[in-house]
Amino acid sequence: MKPSRIITIGVVIAASVGLSALMIFRPWGSPAAASNDPHGGHGHGGHDDHGAESEGVVALTQEQLDELGVKIEKAGGGTLDIELALIGEVSLDTTRVAHVVPRVPGIVRDITRQLGDTIQAGETLAVLESAALAEAKAAYLSKLQTLELAKVDLERTQTIHANTYKILELLKQSPPLEELTGIESLDLGANRGELITAYAEAIGNASALDRQKRLLADKIGSEADFRTAQTAYQKAWATYVSIRDQLAFTNKRALDERTRAVTVAEAELKSAARHLFAFGFPTTEIAHLTTESPDQIGRYELKSPLAGSIIEQHIVLGEMLKDESQPFLVADLTSLWVNLIAYQKDLPLIKKGQKVTISFGPDLPEATGDVTYISPLLNDASRAALIRVDLPNAQGRWKPGLFVTGRVIVESKAVSIMVPIGAIQRMDGKPIVFVQTKRGLELRAVTLGAANSTHVDITSGLSTGKPVAVTNTFIVKAELNKSEAEHDH
Repeated sequence: MKPSRIITIGVVIAASVGLSALMIFRPWGSPAAASNDPHGGHGHGGHDDHGAESEGVVALTQEQLDELGVKIEKAGGGTLDIELALIGEVSLDTTRVAHVVPRVPGIVRDITRQLGDTIQAGETLAVLESAALAEAKAAYLSKLQTLELAKVDLERTQTIHANTYKILELLKQSPPLEELTGIESLDLGANRGELITAYAEAIGNASALDRQKRLLADKIGSEADFRTAQTAYQKAWATYVSIRDQLAFTNKRALDERTRAVTVAEAELKSAARHLFAFGFPTTEIAHLTTESPDQIGRYELKSPLAGSIIEQHIVLGEMLKDESQPFLVADLTSLWVNLIAYQKDLPLIKKGQKVTISFGPDLPEATGDVTYISPLLNDASRAALIRVDLPNAQGRWKPGLFVTGRVIVESKAVSIMVPIGAIQRMDGKPIVFVQTKRGLELRAVTLGAANSTHVDITSGLSTGKPVAVTNTFIVKAELNKSEAEHDH
């Protein structure tokens, strides 16, 4: 015989023995029954008459009820939740599970967390040394330097362009050379000397032409000298205009080229940054690469994307991890799933949002939850559907893999009289309860209706308000049977 059965039998025997010492029974013709008879047992048929009055009754004081743990409650109406029992299993919430994988191949240099550890989101689990990452960082830094140089070139070109535009606008007014002395401090690039020289020659030839024109008018100069001066002026002016227009064009083109170079450098830098971002580097870390020491350029930290516990670990020092490796599996165990199995005949009774009571077996308390998912497909072999219940697990009490029973409340009905399940016993295969009367706990035959795991509907045999024994009624039944057995002898 199993130890648990021996202990149970021992408890019942001990309870029965204790009850025998505490209870006052009223079998046919017992002294106790006679002493409580107001007629003293005389003139009413003697033994048999008194026995018919006390059969099926166990007399107990309130003190005896308390010592035996027999609780009395009044029968009454209420709402009876009809339950459907389903078997199932606790599982991981797959929306809270993550494979921690390296985004670059590398050699494992350090393992900072171990199997079973509780970790935070973003926490480093291992450190790799990656040549691919070092190459990507070097490319980014090179592109960054190219962009910085391109920006310097653009800034100078913008200055030259602005100054050149200012000079060209000034020269359109044909100022005397004396007014151009202030432009010496302006950065005009390599074209300064050529432009000013051409303008000076044009102004000089214009002055010579004016002089020859006056001499010719005064009949002092010759026509030939005037024509020579005129030709020289036209040639000098044409040269100046050509240089001026060419300078305006090249100046604009240089600005466009420098602007385009910056745009290209920015695009290439963004591409290099995206490459690093694909390796798992956030923008904040990328921005600090310029301050990173050379010996850290290949360092890759393998970080967890979520908070939870490490439930699988496949990594050792010196191992070469590839980007398809799965060294860690992390799960958030503060929220789990209960997957219940519902067969075809029960599916019409189950709806999303219904309350479910989850039983985990001995030594574990029950939990409650709601139906959150009903599989639209049936399993081909079992013809059953999966029913899911969310299970909060902040205290870590439940473990994935536990077998459970889920009681789904499929209907709530109002009943006139219901009692706890513990109130029901059976005599000769028929349900009974023990009603408290003036004589003691009196056996009453009842008819049962619908029931759940805690209460049962009484359809007949009991009226509202009657005080009924609801706990340890098996002890009362055992002593009643013992009393009747002694009476038979």
